[in-house]
Amino acid sequence: MFILGLLFHYTTHTDAHHHRILPDVSIASSHQHHLAQRRREIKVRRQNSSA
Repeated sequence: MFILGLLFHYTTHTDAHHHRILPDVSIASSHQHHLAQRRREIKVRRQNSSA
């Protein structure tokens, strides 16, 4: 949970600040990509179960 808190902390900062902590930004963006993938999987599962 601590890492999640850090991600939210960094994603709420300004873009100018982001460029100084690029490693954290890449972690945050990969995390967002992962969340999007999960959402897509859930959507597909719902469609399959309703079909």
